[in-house]
Parts: sequence; C-alpha cells; structure tokens
Amino acid sequence: PGLPTLRADGARLVRLLSNLLDNARRHAANGGTVRLGARADDAGVTVTVDDSGPGLPDAERVFERYYRGDSARTRGVEGSGLGLAIARAVAEAHGGTLTAGASDLGGARFTLTLPMPAD
Repeated sequence: PGLPTLRADGARLVRLLSNLLDNARRHAANGGTVRLGARADDAGVTVTVDDSGPGLPDAERVFERYYRGDSARTRGVEGSGLGLAIARAVAEAHGGTLTAGASDLGGARFTLTLPMPAD
C-alpha cells in the first residue's frame, strides 16, 4: 500500500533527491536512461537512482566536496561538485546512508537508505 511516512525535513530530502536525479540526468546524457526505485521494509525506506551514463570509476570520491570526475570535466557537464556531498550530508543528518556503485543500466547507482522512526 505505498511507502511509509518518515519524520524528516521535507525540504532537505527534496534537495537530496533533486541532486541525485539531476546528477543522473546530466550523466545519462541525451537518449540515456534514468530509473528511480523505492521500497520499504521494517528497517526503513530505500531509494535507488540509476543512470546509463559512464559509471563511477571512483565511487566513494564522488561524495567529496568539489570532486568532479574526468568525464564530467571533458564532457562539459555543469555543476559545482557539491551536490553529492550535500546529498550524503542530508542522508546522514536523517540517520541514513547514501552510497554509490554500479548500475545494471551500465552507469551509476545511488542508494539512499533512511531508517524508520522509533515510535
């Protein structure tokens, strides 16, 4: 019957998800694919954002402030290098995690996990 309601700062979560989706859109490029998934269980909510872009050769480094991979610089992808650092900080401020890895679409997958609030 849908995802549960989380107690969270809605504006900050919107910013986190916007950063992930914008990043995926930019790296998937024209004609590429972006996929958003979500599921919930007793532990919390997990959201995935996948893209068909060039992938992440250095997945953990993308969360460093001002980090811009070589493919982002050479392809003219805009951005300050802060979006993913901000996204991870928001996830952690909500007791969650944000990780990066490989997608079955050939590009990157970002996985956000937020815990269920204690009653």
